[in-house]
Amino acid sequence: MDKRLNTKVAKTIIAFLKENSISDDCRIYYNGIAFDLSNEDSPVAVNGGDAIDPNDYLDYCNADTISMSFEGGLYAVLNDHMGERWCCQGGFVLMLEKLGFYYEMGNAWNLSLYAI
Repeated sequence: MDKRLNTKVAKTIIAFLKENSISDDCRIYYNGIAFDLSNEDSPVAVNGGDAIDPNDYLDYCNADTISMSFEGGLYAVLNDHMGERWCCQGGFVLMLEKLGFYYEMGNAWNLSLYAI
């Protein structure tokens, strides 16, 4: 997959999560790095100089595009259909579709993106 596209999609996801106040406890894996969004004001790239393989952290992932692990707000949006932020799920799906992707859940706390 195109690394520039992965970066664009990751940045779009980060912006969406921040705009909807659901970026807490999220980590986005792409292009050999992991972006930790635990600090909403300043996401931190976690790699320590070595490429990060999401397969080392997730049983279900797509190292060619983007994989994510999450707790907190995004977990509630994707798993609690009766929650007050459930409407964000539709926005998340539409955002991904506009970028040419869909997501599949691996566990209740992680997902991976695939090209449409």
